[in-house]
Amino acid sequence: MSSESSERHPSVFRDGSKLLPRYIPGALLHRERQLSMLDNIFRDTLENPRENYMRVVQLLGPTGSGKTSTALWFGSKLQREAGERRGITLGIVHVNCKVEAKTQRSLYRKILMKAAGRDVQGGPTEEYLTLLLDHLRKQGDYLVIILDDVDYLIRLSKQEQPEGGVIYDLTRLNEVHLGEYMNVLGVLFIARDDGFRSLLDSSERSSLGRLVVRMPHYGKDELVDILRARVEEAFNPDTVPPEVVGYVADLASGRREDPGDCRYALDLLLTAGMMADERREATVSLEHVRSSYADATWGPSDEELNALSPHCILVLGAAVLVLKRRMTPYVSVKDVHEFYRMACDTRGVRPLGYGRVRQLILELNAIGGLDLGPKGGVGIAGATLDDLEWSLIAMEKKIKLVESE
Repeated sequence: MSSESSERHPSVFRDGSKLLPRYIPGALLHRERQLSMLDNIFRDTLENPRENYMRVVQLLGPTGSGKTSTALWFGSKLQREAGERRGITLGIVHVNCKVEAKTQRSLYRKILMKAAGRDVQGGPTEEYLTLLLDHLRKQGDYLVIILDDVDYLIRLSKQEQPEGGVIYDLTRLNEVHLGEYMNVLGVLFIARDDGFRSLLDSSERSSLGRLVVRMPHYGKDELVDILRARVEEAFNPDTVPPEVVGYVADLASGRREDPGDCRYALDLLLTAGMMADERREATVSLEHVRSSYADATWGPSDEELNALSPHCILVLGAAVLVLKRRMTPYVSVKDVHEFYRMACDTRGVRPLGYGRVRQLILELNAIGGLDLGPKGGVGIAGATLDDLEWSLIAMEKKIKLVESE
């Protein structure tokens, strides 16, 4: 192997881990209001923790709206303030109920293990909470508990235990040692929405309270801001053009399911960067994003492509050609129609009118062949331009059979 071929090609990444879900950035863009609400809720807890009541808060919002990041970012801030300004040892325990603890018993055991640094097996389920509080009192430490996807655990546990349960136990920790101070400063329940409340009995709903911090989905402009900040941390300079960032934000904000999912947008960008590295290219391109998106979505199948009408094929081919020429995420319907007319002229086919071409674009959008972007733009997201171009070449025989209409 020659020294030239063995030489490693420079990566587009500076630190790709900055795009992973577990990474919490130094600043949470567009979540200032929610962080301010949490600040207000917990404002007095560090003044005199022995005399303060436990805060019970619900963080509700759709997938990828920053619920976990917001909770952990705030917990880390509260932890620093407790240690640096008050000399208080404050622990933050985060448990994902969907991944780490799918039963009430395993949840309490996991909380104890993370807080105390040791595992305990055996005994009644509620004993784990008693051991937790005893440990905190003995050490003189305090704790904030963050439960992710708690709605998942509630739906599972209610099948076996209709009354009482996780919400009841954790919101009434002060009743374990009646009349004595509590070392748990707060419990944050994270869920997609408040639909799980309908599964709770009246005593659970009462103890859960109404302290709710809602997390709306991110809009396109907000995603652009977040992606730009992450690009600066994750990628080397000048490797991710602005149009790539905007295109990723378009795709994530325009999804039919979970629109505005920031985690999805970051994953799309990460995968596109990995494809650039794999192909030994110096920048992340729109085509890398299309390829990344095609891997994560269903797109047009070969069967659907082969079932297209001849004029549909010509319209799709025109869209591919003009997108490759312009090198932009989206082009206008007018542009597609112009290139479609040229394709018809080349083949001696009578072209359809503008209105009919627009209708065919909508039909192609329905199967994922074309993507309708902002301001009526036409793009391709369900497959790469190269992949579609090869498919269209394979269908050239069908195009030749187009009859004048």
